[in-house]
Amino acid sequence: MIEYLDSNFRIYKELAFKSNFSMLLKIQWIKLLDEIESNLTKDNTRSLVFFSKMHECLDIITDFFTYDNQGVQLDFLCSIEKFKQLKRYLNYSRMDTQNLIQLYYQEMIEIQNSLRFGDYGKLICRACYHCKEQILAVEILKCKNILPMDQNGLSDPYVEIDLKPKFVFLSCDKQTTSVVKKTLNPVYNETFDFKINEKCLNQTGNVIHFTVMDHDLMWTNDFEGEAFLDLSSVPKLKGDSSDINYKDLKYSELLLIRPKDFPSKIIDVLEYRKDQDKLALEFLKERKDKLYI
Repeated sequence: MIEYLDSNFRIYKELAFKSNFSMLLKIQWIKLLDEIESNLTKDNTRSLVFFSKMHECLDIITDFFTYDNQGVQLDFLCSIEKFKQLKRYLNYSRMDTQNLIQLYYQEMIEIQNSLRFGDYGKLICRACYHCKEQILAVEILKCKNILPMDQNGLSDPYVEIDLKPKFVFLSCDKQTTSVVKKTLNPVYNETFDFKINEKCLNQTGNVIHFTVMDHDLMWTNDFEGEAFLDLSSVPKLKGDSSDINYKDLKYSELLLIRPKDFPSKIIDVLEYRKDQDKLALEFLKERKDKLYI
């Protein structure tokens, strides 16, 4: 490909003015990105090695289009949104599924923490880890300003607490608060314990996942929003749990989010893999009810 581009572009370079040649390169750059993108997902049996090589190829092509500093400025090439998305997609595609899922949770935490305001309310909670007993304690205090899901303008909310990713926390079951009837500002003050190894707090991408739901007797429960707490941010307590005054611990105010508002290329990569990758399929099944609401 490089030889073909080089032979043809040399002819154009000799015949065209510099400004025209630069414009030609810009047009061809965008067309080439379109062509690469359209061919990437045609075969879902391609390996991680294939995508790693494609990532290297994109770097080589990028260098070529700068044409020994006589072509297009590198800043321009890298500023094209399609290039950014393609680069991100190829980078994700060469990662194994476990690392990709953990990166997804990191991405959700970064999005959540970058927001100053939210449309779905807040969750107030706190957590700590008892090193002696190897217990992660999670206290759900309350929610604020969640969305009304019922015809009366209120909701019957409850909170699901789970540890993610599931392939790390296979022995930890999801736990659930009580349902608080007819309110947009439910108060819980409920604590939940999870038995986990301390090393899990130090692994990037391990999170506490909170899901706020509206309970419905007749129909499917409604998704209000979700929030994430990075396990690496949870304080470690060395003494006996009976000696701890939980009220002295700092609480977290987490904005509730909905993933449909923040499309992720990681989901695209996992969708591409799901027919060949059981872990990708299981992850997408677990997330599907939240991705499109």
